[in-house]
Amino acid sequence: MYCQLEEPMDTYSRVYMMLEIPDDEPVELEGIVVRCEKKGKLHFAAIEFSDLDDYTLSGVKDFIKKVAKG
Repeated sequence: MYCQLEEPMDTYSRVYMMLEIPDDEPVELEGIVVRCEKKGKLHFAAIEFSDLDDYTLSGVKDFIKKVAKG
């Protein structure tokens, strides 16, 4: 996942997040920051998900497909 931040994060930091999927329950995710870069005043982090079970992975993939279609 690529996300916008106000503050930088250290590479290899472990992060925990909630992904709110419309018409579904929020999904708890765990990941590792694999890259963080500054662009202007903001920072952008690439986060690799870790320990996703098949059900959660399927839900995240479906969400990404919906967002990509607009």
